Amino acid sequence: DLSDDEAEEEDEETRKVQDPDESDSAEKGDEGTGSNADAAQPGFLHIIGRGFRKWNRRSRRLCRRCVKSQAAYWIIIVLVFCNTVVLATQYYNQPRWLENLQNKANYVFVAMFTFEMLLKMYSLGIRSYYSFLFNKFDFFVVVASLSEVLLTETNLMPNLGISVLRCARLLRVFKVTRYWSSLRNLVASLLASMKSIASLLLLLFLFIVIFALLGMQLFGGRFNFETSEKPRSNFDSFWQSLVTVFQILTGEDWNMVMYHGINSNGGIGNLVGIMVSFYFVILFICGNYILLNVFLAIAVDNLADVDNSDEEKKEAGEEGEAAGKADGEGEGGEGEAADGEDGEPTAADSDAKGASLGNCADADKKSADEDEGDEEGDGDEDGDGDAAVTSARPRRVSELNMKTKINPIPPASSLFVFSSTNRFRVLCHKICNHSYFGSIVLVCILVSSAMLAAEEPVNSDNNRNKILNKFDYFFTTVFTIEIILKVTAYGLVLHEGAFCRQAFNLLDILVVLTSVVVTYGVILHKGSFCRSTFNLLDLLVVFVALISLSSE
Repeated sequence: DLSDDEAEEEDEETRKVQDPDESDSAEKGDEGTGSNADAAQPGFLHIIGRGFRKWNRRSRRLCRRCVKSQAAYWIIIVLVFCNTVVLATQYYNQPRWLENLQNKANYVFVAMFTFEMLLKMYSLGIRSYYSFLFNKFDFFVVVASLSEVLLTETNLMPNLGISVLRCARLLRVFKVTRYWSSLRNLVASLLASMKSIASLLLLLFLFIVIFALLGMQLFGGRFNFETSEKPRSNFDSFWQSLVTVFQILTGEDWNMVMYHGINSNGGIGNLVGIMVSFYFVILFICGNYILLNVFLAIAVDNLADVDNSDEEKKEAGEEGEAAGKADGEGEGGEGEAADGEDGEPTAADSDAKGASLGNCADADKKSADEDEGDEEGDGDEDGDGDAAVTSARPRRVSELNMKTKINPIPPASSLFVFSSTNRFRVLCHKICNHSYFGSIVLVCILVSSAMLAAEEPVNSDNNRNKILNKFDYFFTTVFTIEIILKVTAYGLVLHEGAFCRQAFNLLDILVVLTSVVVTYGVILHKGSFCRSTFNLLDLLVVFVALISLSSE
C-alpha cells in the first residue's frame, strides 16, 4: 500500500536526521571491516528492487496528484459533456459519414475513460479503488463499453444484443454526479427512497393487478362497438388490462376509457352503466391521488434528510476549522495537504494571481477531491440512511414481533358446541396457527390470481375457461375450509376474540359465503347466474385473503 511505503521512507529519513553520528560511525566501521563490509553489501537484485519501489512510490504519488488536480476534474467534465452531445446527435436513418464519426468518437471516449480508470487503480490501489461506490459504477460502465466495442468489431452478437450494450454509453452521463454534490445528494435521496418504499411498491403492484383482473371481469370482450373500431385501451387480456390500468393511473385519456366502459354496459341512461363508472373513479382517485403521491412525499422527505445531514456535516467542518485556526495558523496548509494528500500545493494553489478565483476553484476542487472519502461514506450512509429513516418513522416492538404472536383460544365456547378444551377445537387452532397453513393459503391465493389472469373474456365457452372454472370451485372450497377452521377455533361473534369481531374477518366470511352460494348456483342452475358475477366475487375473495394475511 502507498501509505505504508511512504511511512517506511519517512522513518528511514527520520532515523538519518536524528542519528547522524551513528550513521557516520556505521559507515566508518563498514570501511574498516574490509571483506566483511563487502560481504554485507546488498546484492544487485536488492538494489534494483529498492530503486523500483522508490520509483513506484514517486510515480503513484505523481499519478494521484494528477488524478486529484483541477485539470483532471475539468477534463472529465468536458469528456462527459462531449459524450452526451455525441449521443444526442444519433437519429434514425442517419448518413453513413455521421455514423462513422460517432463510432470513432465512441472509441476515443472508451479509451479516455479506460485510461482514467487504470490511472486511478494504479494511484489509489486496487483495494482503495473498489472501496468507493462510484468507482465500482465507473468500472461497470467501462467494462460494458469495452465489451460493446469488442463484440461490435468481431460480430459475435446480434444487433439487438449490441444495442442493449450500447445503452452503457448513456450511463456515462451519470459521471457528472460524481463532481456535482447537489445532484449526487438528489440521487442518494432517490436511492434511499427506493429502499424506504419497497413495501409501497409491492402495494402498488398488487393494486394494479387486482384492478386489472377486476377490469377483465367487468369489461372483458365488451369494447367491441359496431359504430367504431375497437379502442386500443381495453380489458380483453391480462397484459392489456395491466397497460390500461397503468394508463388510467397516469391520467392519460382515462375519461375516454371510462366512457367506453359505460357504453359497453348500456350507456349513461342505464343503472349498470352508471355503476361501472365507480370502478374508474375509485381507480383514478386511489391510484393517482393517493398511492403515486405517497412516492413523491417519501422522496421529498428523504431529500430533506440528506440536506439536513449535509448541513450538520458542514457545521461540524466549520467548527473543526475554527478550532484549528484557534490552535495556530502556523502549522499550516492542512487544507492543501488534505486536497493534495501529499502535503504539496497544487498548481492552482501556488498561483498567486487571482486569489479569490483560486479560492473558488479550490472549493470546487475540494468537493471533487473529497468524493473518494464521500463515496466511501456514501456506502456507509446507506446504512445510516436506513437508520435515519427508522428514527424518523420508528416502529413499535409489537410490530416487530407481530409475526411470532399467536392468538390463544378464547375461553368461551365456539358455536355453543366446542369448549376451550375440546380436542377438535384445539386441533383446529393448531392447524390455523401452523406455518404451513398460511403458506398453503398464500399459494392458493397466488394460483387463483394466476387462473383469473389466464381466462379469456372474449371467448368464454372455450376449453381453457371450462378447466379454469373447475379450479375456481376448488379454490372456493379451500377458502371455505379456512373460514370453517378459524370460526371453529376462535368462535363466531358473541364472545371476546371471536373471528367476526374484526372488520376484515367479517368481510372475508361475507365474501366466502356469497361465493359458495354463487358457486352452487352455477353448478345446479346453469344459466341463471352470471358467470362474471362469480368471477368478481372470486376476485374479492383473493383481495380479502391478501389483506387478512398482511394484517396477520
